[in-house]
Amino acid sequence: MNAVIGMTSLLLDTELMPVQREYALLSIINDILDFSKIEAGRVELENQPFNLRECVDSAVSLLSNTALKKGLELSCLIIPGVPAAVMGDETRLRQILLNLLSNSLKFTKSGEVALTLAQEASAAPGRHELHFSVRDTGIGIPPDRLDRLFQSFSQADSSTTHKYGGTGLGLAISKRLSELMGGRMWVESTGVPGQGSTFHFTVQLSPTYAPLRPFLQPAQVDLYGKRVLIVDDNETNQRIMALQTKAWGMAARVAKSPQEALEILKGGKTFDIGLIDYQMPDMDGSTLAAGCRTSRWYWSARWGEMRWTDNCLRPTC
Repeated sequence: MNAVIGMTSLLLDTELMPVQREYALLSIINDILDFSKIEAGRVELENQPFNLRECVDSAVSLLSNTALKKGLELSCLIIPGVPAAVMGDETRLRQILLNLLSNSLKFTKSGEVALTLAQEASAAPGRHELHFSVRDTGIGIPPDRLDRLFQSFSQADSSTTHKYGGTGLGLAISKRLSELMGGRMWVESTGVPGQGSTFHFTVQLSPTYAPLRPFLQPAQVDLYGKRVLIVDDNETNQRIMALQTKAWGMAARVAKSPQEALEILKGGKTFDIGLIDYQMPDMDGSTLAAGCRTSRWYWSARWGEMRWTDNCLRPTC
């Protein structure tokens, strides 16, 4: 209740709309009620089938606008081999993901927040052990303060609380929930600003059957063997797109900048598809695409592919 009283005092001194004050207080009260139920051993987890990718995607989508407003890259990489569907508590798993992702976004001023999901080989018979990691390029956490993060009503230090707010309950709740799901939670950080932190947690869930969405099927007849040029300055996004296109049977070539992409095309390489990031330094995606179309990279109706030429001033189709 001290957290409620303290936050109420802060809110009363802040210019907020009535609905914003209500949402802020509801969030704090929900955290306290959640923690109280966990402490009392009264939390009952559901055991229902759910689509794992949809659960992860929904958590990322909910925070995409926050990342966009701060100019941060928010990405999600699901390593091949992760099951399509599992039995468990989808709501509680999403709650852990939202807590970790929103925390990383809050403490990251520039760079990225990247979520990765992989399957561990050490699961008990008849279970899937899933390993989630949330990596950011934020302020980092000093090694001597890591043990305080998962304590109730505690953050790394008091200055963090004053500057960024929060009750210090989110991580404590997330850790307890992951343990209730047969897993654990830990954090890695050098404490160096800009190198950020990586929060890990595992859960053990039961397998179940669910048909794959059409775009996730390994055999993509229309894409198999096609050549794709991926242009993105973010290494995480490069890896995500390269893995996904290769899983579809495509031949992927990655360019780390628009200039590198132009050099690849000028060297005579041809591609069927181009995947271009819109936000890149020096030249954005639309400028790169327009420059390619109006000068030397054009769609050849004859060959059915992107081609480079020294004398084409406009696209042929």
